[in-house]
Amino acid sequence: MATSKTGKISKPLKKKQIASAPAKTNKTPASGKKVAGMTPLAGKSIEIMQKNSPEAALRPEPGKSQRSGARPAQKTAAHSKGIIQKGTKKSDMARAYDPAHVETRLYKNWIENDTFVPRPSKSGKRFVVPIPPPNVTGNLHLGHAMFLTLQDLMTRFHRMLGEETLYLPGTDHAGISTQMVVEKHLAKEGKTREQLGREKFLDSAWQWKEKYRDIILDQIRRMGTSCDWSRERFTMDPGMNRAVRKVFVDLYNEGLIYRDKYLVNWCPRCKTVLSDLEVNYKEETTKMVSIRYFVKAADKSIIVSTVRPETMLGDTAVALHPDDKRYKEFHGKTLILPILNREIPIILDEAVDMNFGSGAVKVTPAHDLTDYEMYKRHHLEIISVIGKDGKMARSAGKYAGLSVEQARENITEYLRNIGNLEDIQEYVHNVARCERCDTKLEPYLSEQWFVRMRPLAEETLDQMKKEKLTFVPDRFEKVFMDWLHNVHDWCISRQLWWGHQIPAYYCDQCADIVVSEDPVQTCPKCKKGSLRQDEDVLDTWFSSALWPFSTLGWPLKTEDLQKFYPASVLETGYDIIFFWVMRMVFMSTHFMKKLPFHTVYLHGLVRDEQGRKMSKSKGIGLDPLEVIKKYGADALRLSLSVGITPGNDVRLSLGKVEGNRNFVNKLWNASRFIVLNLEKTDTVLEVETRLTKRFKNLSSPSRWILTRTQQMIQKVTDDLSQYRFGEAGTSLYEYTWGEFCDWYIEIAKTDLNDDTKDILLYCMLTMLKLWHPFIPFITEELWSSFDQPSQLIIADWPMSNKALIDAKNLEDIRLAFDLVTGIRNLRAEKNIEPHRRVPIVIFAHANTDLVKSYASIIQALAKVETLTIQKEGTLKEQSVSQNVEGMEVYMPLAGLIDLEAERKKLQAEIEQKTKFIASLERKLKNEDFLSKAPKAIIESDRARLAKEKEVLRTLKVQLEKIS
Repeated sequence: MATSKTGKISKPLKKKQIASAPAKTNKTPASGKKVAGMTPLAGKSIEIMQKNSPEAALRPEPGKSQRSGARPAQKTAAHSKGIIQKGTKKSDMARAYDPAHVETRLYKNWIENDTFVPRPSKSGKRFVVPIPPPNVTGNLHLGHAMFLTLQDLMTRFHRMLGEETLYLPGTDHAGISTQMVVEKHLAKEGKTREQLGREKFLDSAWQWKEKYRDIILDQIRRMGTSCDWSRERFTMDPGMNRAVRKVFVDLYNEGLIYRDKYLVNWCPRCKTVLSDLEVNYKEETTKMVSIRYFVKAADKSIIVSTVRPETMLGDTAVALHPDDKRYKEFHGKTLILPILNREIPIILDEAVDMNFGSGAVKVTPAHDLTDYEMYKRHHLEIISVIGKDGKMARSAGKYAGLSVEQARENITEYLRNIGNLEDIQEYVHNVARCERCDTKLEPYLSEQWFVRMRPLAEETLDQMKKEKLTFVPDRFEKVFMDWLHNVHDWCISRQLWWGHQIPAYYCDQCADIVVSEDPVQTCPKCKKGSLRQDEDVLDTWFSSALWPFSTLGWPLKTEDLQKFYPASVLETGYDIIFFWVMRMVFMSTHFMKKLPFHTVYLHGLVRDEQGRKMSKSKGIGLDPLEVIKKYGADALRLSLSVGITPGNDVRLSLGKVEGNRNFVNKLWNASRFIVLNLEKTDTVLEVETRLTKRFKNLSSPSRWILTRTQQMIQKVTDDLSQYRFGEAGTSLYEYTWGEFCDWYIEIAKTDLNDDTKDILLYCMLTMLKLWHPFIPFITEELWSSFDQPSQLIIADWPMSNKALIDAKNLEDIRLAFDLVTGIRNLRAEKNIEPHRRVPIVIFAHANTDLVKSYASIIQALAKVETLTIQKEGTLKEQSVSQNVEGMEVYMPLAGLIDLEAERKKLQAEIEQKTKFIASLERKLKNEDFLSKAPKAIIESDRARLAKEKEVLRTLKVQLEKIS
């Protein structure tokens, strides 16, 4: 795509050209060849970055990625059969998992086999997730990593369910943000965009976009996202631009887009208008100045308080509340504006807050929204005294050219000198700042383009009566509906060069306005004047609002549009529910007559372990790519998905990621044990068929793990279907590590027969399927180690088999596991070496026969040398004991430890602990300490005291047992 001298987007490129590259060069900046208008940020440096970066291997090879939107001509044999390039073999399976070795190879293999391209579904079901397009201004951050993880999790789950699944990728041109970074880059070379001119500046912006789009897309791939890259979109692609122009023209012709003068939020740094949603408010302390305004031809005055005395140069009235009895005598009077000695009226308006300051308010319509509304109601004069650059305008007289701050000081001092300054006090209030550059905003009166939102809101409300829009969590539905009922018109014009140039043309001869999808040269009204296109561009969110349908080819009636609209789920952060979600719903309802998706899943912000918002500048930010490099993408994905709840913020630390890396290795080691002990590997179906036939004859532990596996299949399936990703991950984590690895594998080691081998294989293959949406890389690699006939990514999702469930057995074997845990606790209490076997006596009471049936398992797992199981009895010898489900478990100590030495050791510990507790108690009774110490320190010491008392109690119990 190219830009003309007027900044208009030109016709689409030819098929062989990459979409969005400058058309006049026939070369993309990423090619590394010098092109006209290329800035030093592109060229050879980009070529080196692309060839040598670790991300380069993740990119589709030429012919595999169709960024222009072309589709593969036909499915390959590999795609249809699910062939996978074999990875780890049984003979060379490493002792530890190496993600760096695996991830790049697997991702390339997935792309080469077209596994991300939607496959027709036998059921006719489809699942579509549009990516919230990342800006082309920088690198992947944890917010991106969060939504990429959850979106890909859903996509992989529904793909394995057999649905025709599309995860649609793309990037956003990010108007203000991109223009800012390009301008900063040019500034380093001593250039400004004004010096370059619009055409050359846009050339530089396109160069920047090409470089950073490639970077951000490579980083998205590093997360393991299974996007259909053949459908990748950019918000300024030719097709997307066509959609934007049509929407603008249609809305204009329907009277829903209009141009008018209005008081807007103006950023002097970005030199553009901002919508209310792009404004941040920060609390600041400033000076409240009280100024005396004298009544014309009378010895009376009114005190007016303001934090912006510089704007008094634009005052055109002073307002009073009509019910304010203090000022009855001033109704209808005229005041003399200090400094300028201009006559201004006193007006009565109910918008005045009688309790603020003196109750009299200066009215400056050009620099305050409330004042602007009063200007319209009372037909006042309007005078602008601050310009677009944030400095005092020519109308400010002798203060023209000064900064706002300097003018404020000079005017305050002048008021003091002439006797009109009544008082100065400190005042705390919220100050509007630009969301992107943090510059203080100025209310500014200018002519802008707006969308009438009320008719669109009513249309949406009507549509929502016909279709259900579900929010996860549901509390955001109220937020959505409240805003829908109180929506304001949307200012869509921006004073930028980078973006979709507004398709409006002005006639210099007759002042007519022509709005057209196609460029217009001659005025159709007067037939004489030449036309010039509006220099402004559209708000970035205008094109993003069309994302659900413009990405599918609209306004053309494409096959993709018919098949994949509406989408299934929109997954995004709750912080852009108004910026993006609301506007997509409006636009989609109006142009497609259907809601754009049936579910909106909103995740929270990613914070550090102390709950602070991640910030690189504050040294508490984590770079997702660095985390992936050190721990692997799967460990990061686990950290962002397991244990989360929708709409709530997520706390992330390297410790958490490291723990999940350890879990990934646990899964690897468990698989390795199974692989090395199998003579052959069958498919899941073959193994499941054999186990179903023999289920009733299997051992109790075998029936238990198969039952738990069926329950886990149902649990994870239900949770993922209901968007309970955190619950699904937590349950699966506990099952994998606690039940399968720590219990069943250890049991299987005691008798590794054909049945246990089949069970190990079946459970592991099932687990790999269940885990695949969460951790795709290691699961796919392990799947290939078991020589399965197709890739895991396109394998069938497991179904719970009722024939492999024995619910009664669950309670029985749980008792045995509780006994093993009790014995392990006794061993730990006395620091018995792990390899050393111990004698155990159990008085099982009513459970005697049941415990005896599990005797061999208890002995094996708890490292028991002699196991005595009796119904009733007493044990006279010295021992330690524990009560387990009403049964007494004893571990005789004779021969295990030196009892006399143990008694002395316990007595010494008790004495030491008693002294420490006494000192803590004295400290917490000290009034001087309690009055001066921070509350957190006091609470910490109290918690420590309670903990130490519990330790002391335990030590005394232990001493009593061996005395």
